[in-house]
Amino acid sequence: MKALFEAAGPGGQNVTFLMTDSEIKKESFLEAINSLLSTGEIPGLLGKDDKELMPMQCKNEFMKAGLG
Repeated sequence: MKALFEAAGPGGQNVTFLMTDSEIKKESFLEAINSLLSTGEIPGLLGKDDKELMPMQCKNEFMKAGLG
């Protein structure tokens, strides 16, 4: 999931996440997906450094694309 966040944010890639019920091996994964859908983040996925660095990287990507 962290790799998807990095690809979609600082990586500037279009990302689609598809999942079926047969791919749920542990209930904790379903809880993480539920948290992502309801709050926009997964608790504990990103460390403090990542939480500070990713927004800056996203802004840089946004500016490079000429959207800012």
